[in-house]
Amino acid sequence: MEDVITVLDGIYSEYAGRLFSYGMQLCPDKRLVEDALQETFLDLGRHARAFSQARDKRGYLFASFRYKLLRMKKEHPEYSSIDGPDGLDLPQEGTIEESFIGEEQRRLHESRLQEMYSQLTPRHREVLFLRFSERMSFKEIADYLSIEPQSAQNLFGRALARLRKIYLEETTEKYHL
Repeated sequence: MEDVITVLDGIYSEYAGRLFSYGMQLCPDKRLVEDALQETFLDLGRHARAFSQARDKRGYLFASFRYKLLRMKKEHPEYSSIDGPDGLDLPQEGTIEESFIGEEQRRLHESRLQEMYSQLTPRHREVLFLRFSERMSFKEIADYLSIEPQSAQNLFGRALARLRKIYLEETTEKYHL
């Protein structure tokens, strides 16, 4: 039993933050995401053998968490909207004034990107998150979403094309081009 707890502790340390970020992509309610994360790891402890036999442990973990979160979200429909991810506070170099300017520019860019991101479909947001944040290959994304690898590439391409279109529309509108 101690071996299972040690392994689960290591898996939790490695994946909890990433799963939480992913969960916040699917549901903006922090408590619901935390509950789903806790339930996922409880289930993982109960079904340690199935996890140990899985070929793609990361895919198994993400799929289990996604299933758990979406099921819990369905039970609580008031949590059905999706928000974008939180930004990262990266250290700035230079003078204090440059830091303030850089921070303000970062906030503006982040705000604009989140606004554009929010205009995507949930599926497009999901595939972008998996590709960029989790660095999954198209094969891994396809396995995870139960689609063909070419479909994952197409979905990713459509998501990027939609972001470009939104950006161009906003730029054209802003500068009256």
